[in-house]
Amino acid sequence: MYAIPSPPCTTPTSLTSPTTPDGSSPDLRATTTATITDKIRVRNKEASSRYRQRTQATITKAEAEERLANGEHKVLRARLDELREEVFELKTELLKQASCGCPLIRGYLKSATNDYSANCDT
Repeated sequence: MYAIPSPPCTTPTSLTSPTTPDGSSPDLRATTTATITDKIRVRNKEASSRYRQRTQATITKAEAEERLANGEHKVLRARLDELREEVFELKTELLKQASCGCPLIRGYLKSATNDYSANCDT
């Protein structure tokens, strides 16, 4: 006898997931967007961490250089003070020898006196 054909097998539309015009599922697109956003956040977090590390290294290096320069400045300042003291002592010795008849000492004292008086006039 004749067989009755069975209706084609279709799934009710309420059970299928909706699709977007480009054919992808909205849930898949949201997941993909979230994944991309998370990747961007992770990449930005790593980049900002590297930037902070470089900045901290630069600051640390600058502070070390400053400490070194301050130490060198102290040493040079102490040496300058020593040399000024030595110059003062030598000039004092020359003044003590002013009464001797040495022409070099007399010449120095005369020029020093002239320089001093010229500086006082200005």
